Amino acid sequence: MTDLNKLIEELNSELKKLYPDYNGVYFHGSRLKEKAQDDSDYDLVFIFNREIDWRFEEEIWRIVYNYDLKYNIIIDARIYSTTKIKSPLTPFKESVLSKSKYYAA
Repeated sequence: MTDLNKLIEELNSELKKLYPDYNGVYFHGSRLKEKAQDDSDYDLVFIFNREIDWRFEEEIWRIVYNYDLKYNIIIDARIYSTTKIKSPLTPFKESVLSKSKYYAA
């Protein structure tokens, strides 16, 4: 089983070093609710203080993919700006903001 705190600490450290506007990550989904199967993915929502375009998303996905390989897991990564995570507030975003565990960078 993957040590979540170690995974988050490593991701936060790398992302903060590469992107000073990185704020942190929300951990949510079945693993947070302790309802996960052994092969369940890790649902992570990364927050940045910038507008997010597809090129930037792809950069982050490449970094995250290295952790998929390192830990032999699947990370479902979502990337949002500090403003877009709050507006428009969809059911998914509301769930992330209210029912997730936040790890500041």
